[in-house]
Amino acid sequence: MKILLVHNHYKSDHLGGEDLVFFQETQALKDALGEDQVFTYEVYNDQATFFNIALGLIIPFKHCLKIRKLIQKHQIEVVHIHNDFPLLTLWIFKALRGLKCIRIQTLHNYRRWCANGILYRDGFGVCQLCVKKKSRWFAVLNRCYRKSTVQTFAVVASYIIQDLFKIVNEVDYYFYLSQDQYHRLIEFGINPKKLVYKPNFVDLPQSRFPLPPEQKDIELLYVGRLEESKGIFHLLDLATPELKRK
Repeated sequence: MKILLVHNHYKSDHLGGEDLVFFQETQALKDALGEDQVFTYEVYNDQATFFNIALGLIIPFKHCLKIRKLIQKHQIEVVHIHNDFPLLTLWIFKALRGLKCIRIQTLHNYRRWCANGILYRDGFGVCQLCVKKKSRWFAVLNRCYRKSTVQTFAVVASYIIQDLFKIVNEVDYYFYLSQDQYHRLIEFGINPKKLVYKPNFVDLPQSRFPLPPEQKDIELLYVGRLEESKGIFHLLDLATPELKRK
């Protein structure tokens, strides 16, 4: 079985959670199937200009053609797309029409329904306004993407165009990461028959130097961006009485 993994990296010098999952899955598949059975198509935002991104949000012709040729050349049977935003977009699935391959996407976030992708607004909390009101234009009013009205408008407009062409119908299966996400996706209108559970994974080697049972000191390690949306304030509040929000 030949598999193609597609991923849009945000920055080449920044390793995010989605990037880590992509690298881990690529290596795991190569170990299981062999190096010659697994292919990747990766793009980075480093050299992306506002014009390139805006054009890509409408239809990324260049990437669509390259991916299609790659599939035909190597007779790839499964195409798994991780992050598609902002240079690839869901138009990639449209470009795969007519090819004999299974089309899968991992839903790392909720960008299809929420402009900032996480159903959260700083200073407000959990937000599903666009979903409940069935209008993405609320995101523009609240400048949800990078706190910019113009950039949020571009994101919202691109998904509205994709909806008009019913691109979501081109996806055969979605990988979801948790049961909470599963129920949200059902509420958002995803066909449950297309949902497949594939949680993220990480290698945790056994520690050679475990802490002794009498160890009483509590240490807290947080790995992630220092942003309100990541829940860092709640973590500090709940961790221990000694840790207070400043």
